[in-house]
Amino acid sequence: LRKEFSSEVDSALSAVRAITAADSQYGLADITQLFRIAAHEAKKSRAQGRLFRVVNLIF
Repeated sequence: LRKEFSSEVDSALSAVRAITAADSQYGLADITQLFRIAAHEAKKSRAQGRLFRVVNLIF
C-alpha cells in the first residue's frame, strides 16, 4: 500500500480497512511482526530523509 501522507482521519481509516493479509508480502502478522515491519519502514524512510508515522486505529 502506497499513499501520500494525509492528516485526514477518514482517509487513514479507509486505507487501513482496505488492507488485507493477502495484500501483504508479509502474510498474516502478529504484533511482533508488525513492529518489525514498522522498524524496517522507518529505517527506509530515514534513509530517504522522510518521516515515518504510525497510526493506531482501534476498531
